[in-house]
Amino acid sequence: MVSMSPTHKKTYRVILISILLILMIPFSFLMFMGSVAIHKYYAITPYDFPGSVWESQEPFIHLEVSNPIGNGINGSIIINGKEKKVCLSTTAGSDAKLLDSNLYTQSLNNGTYYSEMVLLRVIWNCSENQIVMKIEEDNIYDGKYKRIVLDRVE
Repeated sequence: MVSMSPTHKKTYRVILISILLILMIPFSFLMFMGSVAIHKYYAITPYDFPGSVWESQEPFIHLEVSNPIGNGINGSIIINGKEKKVCLSTTAGSDAKLLDSNLYTQSLNNGTYYSEMVLLRVIWNCSENQIVMKIEEDNIYDGKYKRIVLDRVE
């Protein structure tokens, strides 16, 4: 068995550390750039604007974003002249920039709201000032609307 002198051990250690550093710097750069590139493909959602309020005029829909993780997006809708409490539930679609959602009515039972009926199933796209909802399934307007635009009012 051949033994190494302390000088050789230090030399090999320096070479090994240098090789590791040379490999880690480009890898770290690629990881950073990959995370930046991936982030730009995720959708902007109303959850990005906690406390925001969104409304459409025809048909009248009012939605409020509670907070990013809390109770979701709650609001009201006018159906046949009557105001109903609603909630917009969201699931990511196959295209991360479009979100598949259900707008459903809620009923109050012992101080807690429960979902009742899906009113609309929509694919929506959000910007800082607007939500554009493309109607996929309509259980209240009999196909009158193909899309609904909600403007941010707060």
